This record gives sequence, structure tokens and C-alpha cells, in this order.
Amino acid sequence: MAFAWTHRHQIIVRVMTAFNPGRTSLSAMSVLAAALGTLGRVSLKWSHRQWVRYQRRQGYLDRLPQLYQTVASIQQDVTSIQQNLASIQQDVESIKGQVTILNMCACCWCMGCAAFTTCSSRLSAM
Repeated sequence: MAFAWTHRHQIIVRVMTAFNPGRTSLSAMSVLAAALGTLGRVSLKWSHRQWVRYQRRQGYLDRLPQLYQTVASIQQDVTSIQQNLASIQQDVESIKGQVTILNMCACCWCMGCAAFTTCSSRLSAM
């Protein structure tokens, strides 16, 4: 019985790899196993150990630590970008206030307004 499962498993993996090299998924193999049901009545349900062994052979599990590091790096970048954005928004608000004062002072200076002294004192305070 074990030989039949192993033989059937090898056939399915070979067929799936031939159709789609590098992307053999368990669900696709299950579909193919159902289609090849005439090979026997042994079900194609992998135990966790068999699935891990298959993934390790394919090299997927070896790349997991690198993937976790990449995700952590991306999360740090996103946090940094959010902090920079908040800083930029504060700078924009500050600049908006300064531009308003400068516009008002330029207008007062051109018109000879008496409020020019108030505006110039605001500018010197900056």
C-alpha cells in the first residue's frame, strides 16, 4: 500500500512539474490525483512531515528567514516614511504661516500702511 502511494505521488509530482516547473502546488496535485483516480484507491493526503520535507527539498523553507528579514525591513521603511511625512506636513504648515505674513507685510509696505511696524516685528521674531 505504501509503495502504491509513493509511486502515485511520484507520478503526480513528475506530471505537475512537467506542466508547470517550479510551481507545483498541493491543491493542483490533489486535483490531478482525483483525475488519476484509476491508479488506485489510496488517497493523496500528505502529512505535515511529508509536506515540510517536500518544501525543504524545493528550497522554500530555507528562504523563509530571508523573507521575514525582508518583511521586517519593509515595515521599518514604512515607519520611517510615515515619520518623514509627518515632519514634512509640519514644515508645510509652518511655511504656510510664514508666506501669509510675508504677503501681508509686502502689501502693507507698498501701501505705506501704519501696520508695517507690526508686520516687521513679527518677521524679526521669526
